[in-house]
Amino acid sequence: MRHWIGRKVAVYRATGIREPLKGTLMEWDEETECVRIGPKRIKVSFDNIAMIRPLPDESLPLKKARSEVHKIGYVMKKAVQFENAIYFKSQIMIWRRAKIVALCTTIVRHDEDQVELEDGRLLRKDKHMFVVRSRRGIR
Repeated sequence: MRHWIGRKVAVYRATGIREPLKGTLMEWDEETECVRIGPKRIKVSFDNIAMIRPLPDESLPLKKARSEVHKIGYVMKKAVQFENAIYFKSQIMIWRRAKIVALCTTIVRHDEDQVELEDGRLLRKDKHMFVVRSRRGIR
């Protein structure tokens, strides 16, 4: 069942709670028999899972999400984060829904609605997820 990791899912619970937990499946831990649903990393035991269903990408809007931890670094949402990425020439990974638009690029400039990349492309902030690559774990 590890194929669910990193995907947006709805976890229906067996305890009778009607509302499913919606988010990204962050972790599938067979030792402790639980899963963690992000962005708040809610722990759900295997015994409490009735069903897991994939969610369409549009069901979790990007604008409502705060800057949360990503496997690669941090999702940028605020103007100061974009300005720091430009100033420090940080490596950025860019996603559009479930597809990678740019694996490793830098931002040249930005405004309220769009970002200009080093190769000249203009991308809209509301249509893409910008992840600044973190140096943690690199020796």
